[in-house]
Amino acid sequence: MAIGNKNYTKITGAFAALLMVTSSLHSSEAQNGRLRLLEQTGITSQINSLTELIDESSQTHATRCQSRPASKIITGFNAESVLHDLLSAFNLNHTQSLEPIERWYKSPLAKKIQSTEKETIDNSLLTDFLKSEKYKHPHRQHLISKIVDNIQAPRFIAILGTEVEYAGIVHSGCIESGKTTEKFNREQITADITRKDKDLIAMLVRGEIIAETAYLYRNFNNEELERYEAFTSSKTGSQFYASLIDALQTSFKLAGDRLTKSAVSDLHGSLDF
Repeated sequence: MAIGNKNYTKITGAFAALLMVTSSLHSSEAQNGRLRLLEQTGITSQINSLTELIDESSQTHATRCQSRPASKIITGFNAESVLHDLLSAFNLNHTQSLEPIERWYKSPLAKKIQSTEKETIDNSLLTDFLKSEKYKHPHRQHLISKIVDNIQAPRFIAILGTEVEYAGIVHSGCIESGKTTEKFNREQITADITRKDKDLIAMLVRGEIIAETAYLYRNFNNEELERYEAFTSSKTGSQFYASLIDALQTSFKLAGDRLTKSAVSDLHGSLDF
């Protein structure tokens, strides 16, 4: 699953540790099989990088408003909790057989895609690529755009990005009990609206995601892209990705709600989120 936005595509390779942590919650082989399948999409790697992403966001906000960020992430907005909720929501959302999806992710093309998506994007090479005829080729652009939309990559980035930003604001120390200055009120408003702009964010990042995905897939031939597009456009593929992203949104909403509750409790109810 191409994610595209380099600000949120840090692959940690620690899925095995996550699987061990969650094995007590999901003891059956079927559940572990589903968890391994979700890992193949790249989503679990993104979730496992939450602490790092939130820390970067909180540091940025703390620098802007000259505050001190929290020393640790509030319980509930962490990889283990989000992954637990993601799997639970996915189990409810996706009622079709996963066998066709599993066959796809075991295919040589899917494995090639997974390997390619771990590549680090060099900005200078990306800039040069975007000037090339290969990027401008209408048929390839059409295929890449369809793939990006079919796997709902812009929506994924919007969900992950806005929730990480929200957590970063809460952890930044910019919002403090008893602070009533315009600056702190602005931070409170920003925190409140950050989680509500997912559709707009998805629309704004779509072009960048398409460009970066085209760069990552630059060595794929048209036949390979056509096969990938056909799978993502199929009933099986479209249902899978829709269920997965819906489950992701549910899991992050729950995490954000837990974060809000913890923050309000920590500030003695002085904030009106």
